[in-house]
Amino acid sequence: MFATSCVVAQACLAKIGPWGSGDIGYLRDIRVPPCYLQSVIIRSGKVIISLAFSYSDNNGQQHAAGPWGGDGPDDVGCNHTILLGHSEFLKEVSGTMDLQANVITSLMLVTDARSHGPFGGGGGIPFHTKVESNVSIVGFFARAGQYVNAIGCYVSHRNERMKHGHKDGLAKIGPWGGTTGKPYDVSMPPCRLESVTIWSDEVINSLAFSYTDHNGQHHAAGPWGDGPFAVQDHTISLGPSEYLIEVSGTMDRYKHAPAYVITSVTLVTNARRYGPFGGGGGVPFNTPIQRNGSIVGFFTRAGWFVDAIGVYVCPLPV
Repeated sequence: MFATSCVVAQACLAKIGPWGSGDIGYLRDIRVPPCYLQSVIIRSGKVIISLAFSYSDNNGQQHAAGPWGGDGPDDVGCNHTILLGHSEFLKEVSGTMDLQANVITSLMLVTDARSHGPFGGGGGIPFHTKVESNVSIVGFFARAGQYVNAIGCYVSHRNERMKHGHKDGLAKIGPWGGTTGKPYDVSMPPCRLESVTIWSDEVINSLAFSYTDHNGQHHAAGPWGDGPFAVQDHTISLGPSEYLIEVSGTMDRYKHAPAYVITSVTLVTNARRYGPFGGGGGVPFNTPIQRNGSIVGFFTRAGWFVDAIGVYVCPLPV
């Protein structure tokens, strides 16, 4: 019953995160790429103790992952089981992390039908992953030992939208960063990224890029952000066969301000790595694109600086 076609959706499966400690606990991941998330089991007390889930792959075969975590002698807490309906999909994962204790302290899952949680005691630095209506969260990866130390997500195009060719498979993922600043987005859906210009010093001050749409028309976006300080500009022009496969960086409070901004950005193409740009520091984020997809554009929140950044993902031309 889960054998709906995911062949095209798998073409640009994205792996985003993780949030939490990057070097504590054992690395936990799945071996078979996910297509459809079926269930999630979260064991929690004051923190997130363990995570397990089930999913189906591209061929409709079912797989179970976890439980990841709960290796300690004081494995207490309660299990919370979330069963997704046949047409229900996960669109948002949020929570909190304690970077001093190196644990995920709470998790909340939101589907198109309902909210689940928050589970765990909470406290610490918040994180949030929300995807657009043509995308769903289909699996997880983590670092875990006694508890869940870090968590990340697999996201993919929703099957029914892909079967109707929605925006040629264009997906909008993120953003990561703060909630301040003005939202900025593209005027036309992007198809191919041509260039990126980043202005930076201690943080990312501004972002601009150029792209072509599905009709081959050229467009320019930005600059978004207008920090008043002396900055360096870095322009990346992609070659004819070069495409962007990963965006990573860090986000932190700048000069003790209450809101988060983007403190560094690194871009990785199929040919080379650019950056990091910015001073760095804070909470890392990472968006590698799996299989045959590419990052073709951006959207942001920006004011004095780039407060948050998200990406557009599209399958590569066959």
